[in-house]
Amino acid sequence: MSKAWEKANPERARESHRLGSKRWREKHPDRVREIRAKYDAAHPERRMEWYKNNPERARNAQQKWQKNNPEKVRALRIKHAWKMSPEEYDGFIDKEGTLCPICKKSFGEVAPCLDHNHKTGKIRGVLCRRCNSGIGLLCENIDILLSAVEYLRRDGHDPLGG
Repeated sequence: MSKAWEKANPERARESHRLGSKRWREKHPDRVREIRAKYDAAHPERRMEWYKNNPERARNAQQKWQKNNPEKVRALRIKHAWKMSPEEYDGFIDKEGTLCPICKKSFGEVAPCLDHNHKTGKIRGVLCRRCNSGIGLLCENIDILLSAVEYLRRDGHDPLGG
């Protein structure tokens, strides 16, 4: 493509360059990521400005990435919440067995959830989400939990289902 042709056909020349760049990016995705990473590291304010000016596009891009990378999303969530790898997290779940120790439901029926002491941060074990939430909502207080049992028994109800 000559300079004279580009000058005489600016629209078509721009489109031709754009298509050539697109083909190059498609052939070299690793190189594109590398270049973008360097640019983002050198200009973090531009990235934040783009997110601020394009919230819907940013949200769509994030949702697309999360949909295409479920294992990375899971790893990031586990790392953020528990400061451990997915392998360590899965080790806790495997060690505890397949049933919630409180309600006895299978972890195939209900999602397993790491239970921890909110004061010390120490992991106590694995419960289903409902049982873990119940303990948390009752402030991890044994006296309150026993009062709840007594309250349910007052009406002739056996809280353990028996």
